[in-house]
Amino acid sequence: MVDFACGYPIKQALPPEVSRVAQTAAKTIMSWLRIMCLNRGNQRRKLRRSAEDWACVFNAALVADQTGAMQENMMRAGMAWPPERHCEDGEAVVGPISTWTEVESARVMLCHLQLGWELELYLPHEFCMVCRYSDYLLEVAVSGSRLLLAASYPARKKAKSAVAQRRLEDLQMEITVMQIHRIAYQAFVRLLAGLRLAALMPSEDNFHNTEEQRFEQRFNFLQLLCRPEPMIYEHYHMTMDTGSHKAEH
Repeated sequence: MVDFACGYPIKQALPPEVSRVAQTAAKTIMSWLRIMCLNRGNQRRKLRRSAEDWACVFNAALVADQTGAMQENMMRAGMAWPPERHCEDGEAVVGPISTWTEVESARVMLCHLQLGWELELYLPHEFCMVCRYSDYLLEVAVSGSRLLLAASYPARKKAKSAVAQRRLEDLQMEITVMQIHRIAYQAFVRLLAGLRLAALMPSEDNFHNTEEQRFEQRFNFLQLLCRPEPMIYEHYHMTMDTGSHKAEH
């Protein structure tokens, strides 16, 4: 896990903070593997519950990323990690292991949403919000994966083993596949927005709760994650606002 996150094998003795996040991540991944052996209904339910586990991994990763030993290993390996990124109110710095955790969290939660399609759990008036949230999770996963690839590229490029070169190619392919999936979701969002504009989707008046309430009910569990940050309804509504556009028949 640490090798995947950082782009190079740490040959020195691992500090306790890094060992802790490696153990926590290993348990979470083993749990994910067991979940994927279940039927789709149980998969979806347990993936939803795993949000808390990934939040614990992220908290441990934040601590590990900021240890002196971790910084020394990155310098020794020639890892060109980007300058520290600070969020509002002095939020903790996100490092390579934290970024990896954020990417994997986004992919696991995306799997949860995709299973909803297979199980036919979504109603037509929910299609657009599910596609938009899936696009957002893919955006996070692609952005983080690109960051990890760019940071570890020098170290991986110098590696002479065929395994290291193959891993570099695999990472590039994974990013490409996620980009393709994101383009597909963006196309679905535009299509559904057009259908709504043309009054070809079920009317909002036919439902007892508002769109905002349905959005919260569908995605509220994602607030358990530290990262990715949950998309709020106001942001979703703003991105879906068609303004004064009219449907063209």
